[in-house]
Amino acid sequence: MTKTKHDVSLDDVLHEMALTSEKPDAKVVGEYLRRYPQYAEEITDFAAELAAMAIAADVDDGIEPSTTGTSPAISRALSQLHNRLYEVKQEQPARDGSGPDLFAPFSPGQFRALASELGVNAFFLSKVRDRTIEPETIPHAFRVKMADAMKVSEPVIAAYLAGQATIPDQMRFLSEQKPEASRRQSFADAVKSSKLTEEQQRHLLSL
Repeated sequence: MTKTKHDVSLDDVLHEMALTSEKPDAKVVGEYLRRYPQYAEEITDFAAELAAMAIAADVDDGIEPSTTGTSPAISRALSQLHNRLYEVKQEQPARDGSGPDLFAPFSPGQFRALASELGVNAFFLSKVRDRTIEPETIPHAFRVKMADAMKVSEPVIAAYLAGQATIPDQMRFLSEQKPEASRRQSFADAVKSSKLTEEQQRHLLSL
C-alpha cells in the first residue's frame, strides 16, 4: 500500500532531503513544508544545518576561519534562509485558504480607493478579491502593484489569488441552483467584462 504524506516518518523525510539536496535553498525547503506541514519545525532546523555545513565546505581557503564559531558567510546565508522560510510560512495560509482575508481590513471607501490606485473599478477589484480570475493569467506586474498598494509581499498576493474562489453573500440567494465558485475567468476576459474604460482596459491588457 502506498504511503500518504501523513504516513511518512520524520526520519524518512529528513533522509530524502539529505539525499536529494546537499544545500537546500528556500524553494526546496518550501516544497518540503508544503508536503509535510506536520514536520515544519524539524524540516526548517534540518535545512539550516545542511545549508550551514554546505556553505562551510564551500568557504575559500583564503578566508580566515571565524573565531566566534560561525563565519559571516554562513551567518548571512542562514539569515537569508530563515527570512525566506518566514515568507513561505506566511504564504501557505493564503494559498490553502486558511489565512486571513487580505481585503478584510478595507472599508467600502478604502476598497474603492484601492481600486482607483490600481487603475481599475470596484467591480473588477471584487473579482480579484473573490478570486474568480484564473490566477495563472494575472500578470506579474499587476500582482506587484497590488502588493505595493496593500503593503504585503508579491508572493503573498500570488498565494492569495491562487486560493479557492469565494461566492459573494449577495450571490448565494439569486439562484435556486448552487453557485459555482470554481468557474473562473481569464484576466483578459475579466478586464473586458468589468465595465472598465477603454484606457483602463488598454493599460491592463498591456501588462
